[in-house]
Parts: sequence; structure tokens; C-alpha cells
Amino acid sequence: MHLFLTSSNLTLNGQYINEENGFRSLLFDVLPHHIRCLYIASDPIDTIHNDEWGNYQKKALMNSHFLVDIFTILDDRNKEKTEELVKESDLIILGGGHVPTQNKFFREIHLKKYLKEYEGVIVGVSAGSMNCAKTVYAMPELPGEYLDKKYQRYLPGLELTQTMIIPHYNEIHDDCLDGVHIFKDIAYPDSAKRTFIVLVDGSFIHIHEGKEVIYGLSYKIEKGKQSLIQEKDCMFTLDS
Repeated sequence: MHLFLTSSNLTLNGQYINEENGFRSLLFDVLPHHIRCLYIASDPIDTIHNDEWGNYQKKALMNSHFLVDIFTILDDRNKEKTEELVKESDLIILGGGHVPTQNKFFREIHLKKYLKEYEGVIVGVSAGSMNCAKTVYAMPELPGEYLDKKYQRYLPGLELTQTMIIPHYNEIHDDCLDGVHIFKDIAYPDSAKRTFIVLVDGSFIHIHEGKEVIYGLSYKIEKGKQSLIQEKDCMFTLDS
């Protein structure tokens, strides 16, 4: 299996697969010439947006010269076919969205079980990347989640990696939620006993045969502090 954890796999205009840090070339190299693609939505009941976002992914692949023979969107409409659709796919895209909502859907369709024997390529996008971890860090993102004492920040994930990521740093690094700063007041304290890898759009992690390599600008939050891992156009191998 080749696993890519991305903050965003598309260009800013959504028209193409992102070429920053060599992502498009590396993805092209590990896929077959003709692709059967499965896009797994984050919110199974939001079928209108699922079709819209799925079509963005399909068009971006085709615009970037990937030959897409089959493109299927997996949500509530066909979730009973999850095992079959996974087995028939060369490329699985785990869509972005609300982390806990997607996490619940993944568990409902037993995706973790069906991915154990999967030997194709998986691309996680934002929430999809976050839910690939063994323990998922669901940092509060919607109004009220930080204040909700029942909100669960740690969820069981797909167990495809131990790495917990926070995406879209370029967009959210100054954001506040429920009156607090999402990094200084939420992520930093939560890192007392955990390590988070922070990615900007265009950076990604490639995981294959137990080796995890970060491509592009990235940071680490650990023990309440944030530090630079590397600049853009660089590679860094994470400790196993």
C-alpha cells in the first residue's frame, strides 16, 4: 500500500492535482496507467456536496493526465457495497470535512477492516488524512466544540499510521474558536503527551512499507511547543 496524507491534494483553484513538492509525479508513479478510483465522503448524508466534491477530484485527476476509467463516490447511497468497492479500486481518496462525522461513517462501514488487505493507493485529504491515524486527534473546529465537555478529541482511527496530523496551517494558524486560539490554547496544551505533525496545503506525508517521509513545509507540536521540521521543497523521514 502507498498512503499519502495531504492537507489538500488539489491546486488552489481545484482544477488540478497539486504539483508542489513532487506530489503529482509521485502519485502518478505509484498508480497503474488506467485507474479505478473510489472517493469516500466525509458526511454520508450530504449527497449533494459529495457529488460536487467528488467531481472536483475526478476532474482534477483527468486535467492532470490521469486516465480514470471508473470513479465511484461512496456514501449512504451505496455503503452496503463498501467491501466490494474497496477491493475493486486502485486509488481510494478519503475526502475532507468534519473529522468526527467522517470517523463515525468509517466505523459504520467497517472501513478499517476492509483496508487491512488493500494493496492499492490511498490519498487522505485533510480530515481523511487525520482519520488514518491509530488514534485520531480531532481538534475542535466547529463553534461550541471546545466548550462541550462531552466532545471527544481522541477517536479510534483506521490504524494506517501512528502519525497525527493537523492540516491547513497556512489557513488556520491565527484562527480562534469559542474565544480561544486554536493552537496556543488547544493544540499546544493537548501536545503535552502527544506529538502532532502540522502541514500546509501542498505538503504531504508518503507512507510505504513502514517508512514515513514528509515532503514540504511542515511543523511539529510537542510538549506545548511548535518547531519547524523543514522548509518547502525538502524531505524529512519521520522516526518509526
